[in-house]
Amino acid sequence: MTERYIQTLKKMIVTTSDKIKDWDLHVGELCFALRTAVNDSTGFSPMYILTGQEPRTPFDNLLDIEIPNNKHCKDISNRMASIHNIVLDEITKSQELYMKHYNQKSKFRTYKLGDLVLVKTHFLSDASKGFSVKLASKRDGPYRVIRVVSASVFDVEHVESGQKIYECHVNEMSSYHSRNVPSTQ
Repeated sequence: MTERYIQTLKKMIVTTSDKIKDWDLHVGELCFALRTAVNDSTGFSPMYILTGQEPRTPFDNLLDIEIPNNKHCKDISNRMASIHNIVLDEITKSQELYMKHYNQKSKFRTYKLGDLVLVKTHFLSDASKGFSVKLASKRDGPYRVIRVVSASVFDVEHVESGQKIYECHVNEMSSYHSRNVPSTQ
């Protein structure tokens, strides 16, 4: 969640820096905007979840809108508990909806001992060697399944080099299809 927040803040800074040269003086205002924006997953702003009330904005000051005093806020702990319960329910609903949409596109895959697979590569670009990830193969193999750890996790071994990868997730693998496959030893 923190990485997502930082990514959103970076996008806001880029947008602001196009219009304002001294954007670094406005980071506090950008953070305030993020803290007071209603989140789709929870239905509340982060500030409201944290404090149980929305903060006073410059717009409120301009219109001289009154904020309730302490006698109206004595039940803050009860309100906060109910807000947190609602937020947890909303997050659960949001996660279930996300999983429903994700699972519509995903297909259940599993492999058994001896199956041949390709494994997703995780290279880094290296300008000094003239290597670019964008031009590299996205999959490497073939690998042979040598151990089934669980329904979605496998240990695999490269057929030619013997390199082993332990606990490789099914999402990192795809079936390998070829007629020229070295036999098992």
